[in-house]
Amino acid sequence: MKAQTTLTAAVLMMIAAGCNSSSADRPAADFPTIGQPAAINVLEVGAAPLTKLRWAGAKGVNSRVVLAMDTATSVMGQDIKLDMVMDFNARVLDVTDANVHTMEMVVSDASMKMPGMGLGDTGDMFKDMLKGLRIGFDMDAIGNMSNTSVKAGDGAMASMMEKSMGQMNQSMEQMAIPWPSDAVGVGAKWEALTTQTTEHGATVRMVAQYELVEHKDGVGKVAIKIEQYGDEQNIKLETGMSAKLESLKTKGSGSMTFDLSRPMMTDASIKMNMDMEMEVQDMSLDMDIVANVVMKTMGKDAPMPKTIGELINK
Repeated sequence: MKAQTTLTAAVLMMIAAGCNSSSADRPAADFPTIGQPAAINVLEVGAAPLTKLRWAGAKGVNSRVVLAMDTATSVMGQDIKLDMVMDFNARVLDVTDANVHTMEMVVSDASMKMPGMGLGDTGDMFKDMLKGLRIGFDMDAIGNMSNTSVKAGDGAMASMMEKSMGQMNQSMEQMAIPWPSDAVGVGAKWEALTTQTTEHGATVRMVAQYELVEHKDGVGKVAIKIEQYGDEQNIKLETGMSAKLESLKTKGSGSMTFDLSRPMMTDASIKMNMDMEMEVQDMSLDMDIVANVVMKTMGKDAPMPKTIGELINK
């Protein structure tokens, strides 16, 4: 479950916002330190007309957003499947004169199944853990995020999820698409370099590349690719045991739509792969996780899809 939370964090980081270049080939000096905003490099400015892209939501703007993810995990000869759906209410609580958005995403419903694990329907337990979970943050006009908070709902197991999801703060603070400071046009490409820490305390570097595929009057589409790497280092597991991370690699690609007047309210389709190797008590572990993710805005009265297939067909 902890590995699934790690991948969920990476997915949200891409969505609520990807890479022909590899962070493994970049000197560490190219990357900002942990907690610093992404370093943005424009690779191509695109075709005229050129526009400075900026988030410009208004207080009270809101939308229902449903995220569905199916994952397949392979570890120690076992294959584990997980199907998860989360139903969010996203809204802009306030906007300052400097165009900083105070935002909130609240989980209204959720479901989870683990086929073949003999656990029955874990949906009610998962719903209890997630329902009412509030993710709050501030975001400026170019997508820099800060003051992230994760608060549990009222369910009996909600505090357990708050502790787990609370590890996502750094990833959440890099969720929005980071717009270049200069004007760009359709066909523009830019990259964002960041440094993060995982819930185990591992330091990882990420290179994300974005391409502006469509744009007109503040509405458009972005193609994304992402690569994330962790070098060999010592880490501490949640059990308290020490371990050595030998390598961590995450690759993902997909696309998402955007409306500059509705930050964080998007449709997206993404595929990701995480490969992690570590040594625990002289035993080598190799974990591979493949995830398919779909995110859509939906009408408030539509029933929540139970699977990623149902969401795709909505």
